[in-house]
Amino acid sequence: MRIYLHTLVHERMKARIFITAILISAIIPMSTISLIGIAATTQVNWSTNANYGLNWNYINQSVITQSSVKQLTLQWAFPTPAAPDPYAGHEGVCCTPLIENGVAYMLTNYHHVYALDLATGAILWQSQFEVNVNNTGIFLPFSNSGAAGHYHNQNMFYSTHVLGRPLIWVISDNYTVYAFDANLGTLVLSFTPKLPLHGQDGNLGHYDDLTPVGFLDDQRGILVIGTSVSEGTDAGRGFLIAYNVNQNPPSLMWMTPVIPPQDGSNPNWDLQQVQSMVGAWIFNGTGAVNLKALPTSVLNATLYDDWGFAKYSNSTNSFAGAGLSWGGPWAENQSSGLLYVGTTNESPDFNATFRPGPDLWGDSELAVNIQTGALVWGFQSWPHDLQDYDCSWAAVLTTAQINGANQGVLVKGCKDGIVYGLNPSTGALLWFFNPPSIARQDASALNPLSSADMHKPYSCYPKPSPCPQNPSGTGGIESDPAYDPQTGLVYYGTYNSPSSIGIEAVAPTPGVPLGTFGANTFGTEANDNTTIWAINVATGKPVWSYFVPNVGFRGGMTATGNLLLVPLLNGYLNILNANNGSVIAQQLIGGPLEQQPSIGTDSNGHMVIVQPVGSDNLGLFSAVVPGDVIALTPAVTTPPQVVTTTQGISPTLFYGVVVVAIILAVIAIALGTVGRRRSTPKPTS
Repeated sequence: MRIYLHTLVHERMKARIFITAILISAIIPMSTISLIGIAATTQVNWSTNANYGLNWNYINQSVITQSSVKQLTLQWAFPTPAAPDPYAGHEGVCCTPLIENGVAYMLTNYHHVYALDLATGAILWQSQFEVNVNNTGIFLPFSNSGAAGHYHNQNMFYSTHVLGRPLIWVISDNYTVYAFDANLGTLVLSFTPKLPLHGQDGNLGHYDDLTPVGFLDDQRGILVIGTSVSEGTDAGRGFLIAYNVNQNPPSLMWMTPVIPPQDGSNPNWDLQQVQSMVGAWIFNGTGAVNLKALPTSVLNATLYDDWGFAKYSNSTNSFAGAGLSWGGPWAENQSSGLLYVGTTNESPDFNATFRPGPDLWGDSELAVNIQTGALVWGFQSWPHDLQDYDCSWAAVLTTAQINGANQGVLVKGCKDGIVYGLNPSTGALLWFFNPPSIARQDASALNPLSSADMHKPYSCYPKPSPCPQNPSGTGGIESDPAYDPQTGLVYYGTYNSPSSIGIEAVAPTPGVPLGTFGANTFGTEANDNTTIWAINVATGKPVWSYFVPNVGFRGGMTATGNLLLVPLLNGYLNILNANNGSVIAQQLIGGPLEQQPSIGTDSNGHMVIVQPVGSDNLGLFSAVVPGDVIALTPAVTTPPQVVTTTQGISPTLFYGVVVVAIILAVIAIALGTVGRRRSTPKPTS
């Protein structure tokens, strides 16, 4: 679920949090703010979510440690300007800032790129790009909305090899690609990729303009873009589209669909995919069904006319679809050229009356040959999805000693709340971890070999709706993990947010308009809580857990120096011992934290933590505030390394800005603006 009008933090709790933050922020003595930092010995960068292509969210450094982190102080703060018209409401910085050679690069939800001096917070350059013209030649039902705003670290990239210069890349909400000179901010390249037209390439649905995603292979000069679809009966056929960006203008390399043609022209599409792939798997709750090992008769009965396109398509409308994952970056094995991508839930959400079957490859992790576009293997985590458990957010690529041998491991957590360890070459299931902290309600995996399960219309059927559900449609995992190679542990944030789902009729039911998505109520109970899990990547066994009451979790975590940095929606940055989960420090930042921090060295050689503060999610998970981006550094008395902020933002101004932002958020809550958003009966996509 991307745009369900539903919050993880309830209004009363948010009001208490913000009022507390106002009081604490107001009484912090300004004299306690020190700008003396520890110098690092080597340059540390945070390029594209750290550990390019591996998604570890980890930095190897020895300055920010379990001892020095207790003295974190403010180096600078950059108050994010409020979104101008027509983008009002799409506030804040959307992604974890990139850090390269002492410069922090940030992207806002209103199409503004900032390059800041990491030492001072001063603006080095800024670029604004307009995307309010639909020039793609396809129907984008939400274009001209002014929203760039549901990105999560998967549409902004840094490159050094492409076109022979350092570039900052952005995929905008109408799929236009921009590349800016990283040093000057000048526009170097822009182009709009080819997308399948309605009625062509088996596509009878539509794409939306909220969450285009992509991946840039800097070494090969290949940019892969994934289409974003609505979550109703007008969803398009998901495609991966690759361009050679070593030339300007770029050239189309390949286009690969991830679901069958929606016009029903090939009811054998699933069968053909399974035959051509190295591995094809479906999780059934206790293990993985190997589709390639099934008897032909069973395979045909399971996959023939999967989705029901031949049965239900009217050659004009599809009534079902799926696209590419909307949150978190994709991973790549540079040596093999395999790109690992996630896919969204099958649409329409919650009501699967007219999409029978497992619905391949929705809710899946796919391995794609980045040079040819061929699907190498597929692993579907949640067949015939009735809960909106897409496979968004990052996958971690690493190696581990398994049965005495060095084994590659692709660790993937989907919104079903389960963490999977997969063989990166074949997609075979090595292990899975179903967190016992998740109190499941009507959220059990279905059996893909059961015709009754694969024709089940909604989750609590045959009971009437509303259906209790936990994890809710926002998922049991709604964040990027972190991985620390020193501990051999991968860290996941899981949470409970019990909901009540009211099922509604969907097209092609007579009298029901196209675009309906299967549910009309999403009541959230007052039982939100989070558990951080540390999992051994070799075995899938938990090593420790850390419980956070009364708040859900979204965004991600960062590992470094035997530390795990956990930003929370209640405004705290909790810093844990990465080995055992004990709390080392808690830093009250004062606003909702919805992205993991990045870490890098500034031009003075000081190690800096850069943390976005504020909301970019339209009130879905916290109050909407423009927020700030702050830089924290550990402070010591010797050796003195004074960081000047003459061109940056003073600490006094920072706390003033935080207080103002929080007061505005409290006013918004008091006026009921967030409540009104929650009561809206349908999502915007």
